[in-house]
Order: sequence, then structure tokens, then C-alpha cells
Amino acid sequence: MALLSKLTEPSKSSKRKKPATSCWEKGKSGNPAGRPLGSRNKSTLFLESLLENEAEPLTRKMIQVGLTGNPMALRFCLGRLLPRRRGRPIQ
Repeated sequence: MALLSKLTEPSKSSKRKKPATSCWEKGKSGNPAGRPLGSRNKSTLFLESLLENEAEPLTRKMIQVGLTGNPMALRFCLGRLLPRRRGRPIQ
């Protein structure tokens, strides 16, 4: 019986104690300046620079393929041209 109670009881070392004082004031983060508003990821900037001159021809080609009846191209074009409406009830 004693062995069974030892196995089912949580050990004292597994309980985490809260620190007496916190490193940060309540409501303040560790980086108050944070990331500047409007800043974008480096990967996004890189991909935009790659597609800078190719966006229009790629879009036209995708629409052309969609008009031939390709269901995935149609879905892509409609998803970009008419995005899902959110926040409005279905009528």
C-alpha cells in the first residue's frame, strides 16, 4: 500500500514554486519598444523583390489557365479576386 501511494502522489520536486518577485512590472513586456509598426519579414521582402517584374505576367497566365477549365487555377483566381467574406451573416 505504501508503494502504491508513493507512485500516485506527485513528488515535491515536480511542483514549481512561483518566484517571490517578478522580473517585469505587471503589464510590461521584456521589450517595450518591440517590433516597429509596419515592419515586414525579410523573407517577404525577398519574395516580393523576386516577383517585382513578374507579378503581372504570372497573374495573366494564371487567369488564362483558369479560363481553360483548370479547377485549381479557377479556385486560386477566385480566391484572390473574391476573398471569403468574414463578419457578415450568410443570407
